[in-house]
Amino acid sequence: MAGSVQRLPPPLLFAFLVLLGMFVPLSMDLYLPALPEMSRQLGGAVEWVNLTLTGFFVFFAVGALVWGPLSDKHGRRTLLVTTLLLYVAASVACALSQGIVFLIASRCFQGLAAGGIATVSMAVIKDSFEGARRVRFLAFAQTAGALAPMVAPTIGTWILSFSDWRVTFLVLAGIGALALALALAFSESHHQDQRFAGTFWGGLRRMGHVLRNPRVSLVVGVFAVAGLPFLGYISASSYIYVDQFHLTRQQFALFFAGNAAVLMVSPLLYARWGSRVARRVFPVVGLGVCLTAGLGLVLFGSSSPWAFFALFASFTLANTTLIPFSTNLVFDQHDGDNGSLASILGTIRMVMGSLGMVLASLPTTNRIALLGSLITVCAALALVSWLFLLGSNLKLVGIEGNRGRSFPD
Repeated sequence: MAGSVQRLPPPLLFAFLVLLGMFVPLSMDLYLPALPEMSRQLGGAVEWVNLTLTGFFVFFAVGALVWGPLSDKHGRRTLLVTTLLLYVAASVACALSQGIVFLIASRCFQGLAAGGIATVSMAVIKDSFEGARRVRFLAFAQTAGALAPMVAPTIGTWILSFSDWRVTFLVLAGIGALALALALAFSESHHQDQRFAGTFWGGLRRMGHVLRNPRVSLVVGVFAVAGLPFLGYISASSYIYVDQFHLTRQQFALFFAGNAAVLMVSPLLYARWGSRVARRVFPVVGLGVCLTAGLGLVLFGSSSPWAFFALFASFTLANTTLIPFSTNLVFDQHDGDNGSLASILGTIRMVMGSLGMVLASLPTTNRIALLGSLITVCAALALVSWLFLLGSNLKLVGIEGNRGRSFPD
């Protein structure tokens, strides 16, 4: 980090930031196996218990939107310590809950804190790394984030084998406390002379300023559209494998784990070989693979579970490699306002992913064809938009041969 001596040695700094990136999937998935037991103990209907997921998700969105601009004003370390303290307190409150309403409220505060942790840690990455080093870090962090939802339910099930659901929240509190200890040793990455000096509301309005930079808004929009269908698969996969292909739950779990493995490996492949492809060409290749996979799903995806798996795994591979590429590209398009930029990235991706879940859940007689059509349309739209950007007068920083009009930060 320019201008400071980082008290955390590089390996520990890496582990710290990767850990922060795992908070959201751990918070969502660790206690999933305990939902039925929670419903019985707290006397809440299934719909009420499910509000512990919905409430977390909604308040995570609020936190992602607010904490980033606040970190531009008050610094990353202060906001990380604050949100981690709130996260630990909310996790303990979840463990001590005696009623479903109190648990839902505690989960909302936990989500609010997690939104800040995820957003501010992303701003720290932009503060701290540049170029190829940042790309590698984004890829490794994304792989670790993909690992968390794979192992969290297993850990949650193991905890339930000797204890009850309250221990899962105490484990989350312990993870938060570990991250808090590292945050206290972390040196500030956003120095006083770089901070926004205006009011809180002025800080929020800085997000509007960042969005008015067309290099940011258009690039974020292109790749957010490309990633829209992926969460649709999360909501539709069990219906596809169990209802449409008539597989057992155990067989479904194996196919789901196989796609998750692709999700983990693809960022590492990008970190290893992605830089060998020209930055203007890489999205064309990736989006072209997504488009081909979508058409393949429409035409052949219903023939067998293996055909569906192979085609969707191709989409996963291409789409997931585009995430560290597009994140790094967006970071290059705007100097300063790193907290606001991280908030915009996280919020837009979350909104588009949620829309993908809704669209993939629409009533249909063939959910595979619906998902394939969604991938095809989104990939085609993103590809055409990217080619339009390359041919426009807008100069994208870091894109070879792009000599269009620049935009002042």
